Amino acid sequence: MSRHQETVFRVVRRYAGSADEARDLTQRAFLQALEACERTPLSSAVPFKAWVLRIAINLGKNHVRDSVKREALGAGEGQGPRVALADEALERAEQEALTRRAVLTLPPRQREVFTLRIDAGLPFAEVSATLGITEGNAKAHFHHAVKRLKEEVARLSAPGGSHDL
Repeated sequence: MSRHQETVFRVVRRYAGSADEARDLTQRAFLQALEACERTPLSSAVPFKAWVLRIAINLGKNHVRDSVKREALGAGEGQGPRVALADEALERAEQEALTRRAVLTLPPRQREVFTLRIDAGLPFAEVSATLGITEGNAKAHFHHAVKRLKEEVARLSAPGGSHDL
């Protein structure tokens, strides 16, 4: 767990609204992995790191889906991010939120590849093994994800863009 904890945290942070939520998701990923190991031993065909990252991605996607449902029901009101004291910290937080929001607009496979490559720092070979796709496919998804992110961040940052974070 200690060897992969930081990597799992960086992956789920992309899906979570706060660092606390990301820590909770990280803990849940390792708990699910432990429970699954108790039911069925992990085969040597799947590396533990790839397996636990797949669990983390699934938890992250479920978290986003559930958060959207809660917001639709009005349960998310009054839970905005804390206001930073310094203007620079506030701008950085806004940019991070904007980027996080833009990542969530990516198609699921592009988001998974982007998250594993950037947040987990995995090479394309490990990204492809984790997701069960070819390395070339992972590179193509990453390229398209970066292109879409640039467009989405520019759109959201533009005057009149949607800033409902």
